[in-house]
Amino acid sequence: MGTPREQGAASVAPPVDAYVLASVTTSAAIKLPAVFNDKNVTFAAETVDVWIRFGVATLTVLETAVSTLTASVPAVATNGAFIVPAGQSRDFDMRNVVSTAAIENGGSADSIWFAHKSSATTGFLRFYPSEGTVVNQS
Repeated sequence: MGTPREQGAASVAPPVDAYVLASVTTSAAIKLPAVFNDKNVTFAAETVDVWIRFGVATLTVLETAVSTLTASVPAVATNGAFIVPAGQSRDFDMRNVVSTAAIENGGSADSIWFAHKSSATTGFLRFYPSEGTVVNQS
């Protein structure tokens, strides 16, 4: 069974609400509802791979973006994104996602945007708050 801490780490509270977007082959920017501020969020790709990128309202995803090297030091890939392979999920801690760039580009401190793109329109991107269970350590 393990210690209370191990039991808590192995269990996750079920999500109350799930958000579902149809997959798109052209990058689409979405403002996350405020419920995601300061939370862990799970993104799950159903049927097709999904690329996601966090930033401002005008961001786009380019799944083939690569970093350039300057004196063997890579630069951030322009419009680069994280992949969520079909049938898998990825968890992100949104506590520090609201960036200075969002504020500098006219966003507010509570604006979290992401863009998504897929290789086909036959799948879905599901996302939901995914907080771990709080365990009493006494």
